Amino acid sequence: MYSTDARWRPGTSADPRTYVAAPVNDQTRVFEVAQNEVPRSRGFWRGRRRADFGLSIWLAIGAYVLFQHLPVASLLARPIQYLGTWAHELGHCIASEILAVNCTRIEILPSGGGAAYRALAGNDFASAVISGAGLLGPSIIGAMVLVMSRRFGLSRAALMAISFAFIWTAREWGQDIFTDAVAWSLGGFFFVMALLSGQLLRAIVAQFFAVVFAVQAVEGWGYAMIDGFSRDGRHMVSDTGKIAQLLGGTHELWGTVIMGLAVAILAAAFVFSGRSRVL
Repeated sequence: MYSTDARWRPGTSADPRTYVAAPVNDQTRVFEVAQNEVPRSRGFWRGRRRADFGLSIWLAIGAYVLFQHLPVASLLARPIQYLGTWAHELGHCIASEILAVNCTRIEILPSGGGAAYRALAGNDFASAVISGAGLLGPSIIGAMVLVMSRRFGLSRAALMAISFAFIWTAREWGQDIFTDAVAWSLGGFFFVMALLSGQLLRAIVAQFFAVVFAVQAVEGWGYAMIDGFSRDGRHMVSDTGKIAQLLGGTHELWGTVIMGLAVAILAAAFVFSGRSRVL
């Protein structure tokens, strides 16, 4: 006679789908349960997370496309441009610090442009890397946010990271009122977004801004293809123009190489986020 109290007995089988009913006379009868009735928990949740990521990223892309057609889009076009400018100049400064070249100032202009000021680099190659890092800034930040937000539990951390990066910019490299105002305002905005309740909502918000950074990176193609521009009546050499002067070649060549790398970074982040094992 067998007990009617059936239970899971760990260690009885290597297969977690094996169900054990314990008899009162210590004899054991093993019942195999169909896979579709009791799915493995890790595989089940991994598949669930992947499906949710696919849903959230397409919702984020759809939200961005819809946003572009809303009347408020024209009002927020400048702050979104400031996001791209900040990421660009931050790329210059982080590359400078990595190469032991002191970055002294980041400037965001009301027109949407910007500048990063640094000490002279020790060699032409370091100067070229610092110049190219600005064009990669938006794609790297967008890729990092996308990869982090693939795990819904880390979407808050992704938004917090952007918030603290803006605050750090204001404290370390902001030396004018306008740049400080932009950095503190956007830092506070992302901090508030990180406090949103609901993992799916936070993930969509984080991925929305990953899409914004990605679009800003791609829109940098025009700037990458010029050798100079005029600002306040002065001729300024572009980043790719500086690289061509330092390493040779043309600004179009270096613009194509760098923008191709930016697109590859974003594509790799998207593929990794969709296919990686999210546990």
